[in-house]
Amino acid sequence: MLAVCAVLALASGAAIVQLSGQDSGQSQFLSRGLTMWLMKLLPIEDTVESLEQLNFILRKLAHLGLYFLLGLGLTGLALRQKKVPAALAVIVLCGLFALSDEFHQRFSFGRTPSGWDVLLDACGAAAGYVVFKLLRQSRRKEA
Repeated sequence: MLAVCAVLALASGAAIVQLSGQDSGQSQFLSRGLTMWLMKLLPIEDTVESLEQLNFILRKLAHLGLYFLLGLGLTGLALRQKKVPAALAVIVLCGLFALSDEFHQRFSFGRTPSGWDVLLDACGAAAGYVVFKLLRQSRRKEA
């Protein structure tokens, strides 16, 4: 389980760094491509406004999702340490990582850092922590 958590934390952290290092053109190309694919699957009116709204939602869900995975992986690692409460370790580490990620975006052409994204990232990480703890409790009850 420890190895799975470590791989999950490293993979999600690497994905976050890679995605935030993309310039605005690369980032928009990736998210718009996925958005257009989703628009074909979902019963959404095919307009520029709908595309923009879905693209915005998708980009914010990517923040939540990647930091959820990071929080999940770091929780598994943090619970092995007894010196610092796991919740504190996960929230502080993910918060610092989110801040550094937004700072990193300042150096990617056409990208701008956002405090709202840091807050969204922290929410994703906190949700990862909560889900890990709930899954762990349910496994203990079954045993």
